[in-house]
Amino acid sequence: GPLAWALIVWRCSLVFSSLDKLVSVLIHLLP
Repeated sequence: GPLAWALIVWRCSLVFSSLDKLVSVLIHLLP
């Protein structure tokens, strides 16, 4: 149902946002 889709989308966005933070941290750490 729509609730399951909302949960999937929310988890995907959560993963993407944490990946985004990780990438930005790596970019800042690299010389």
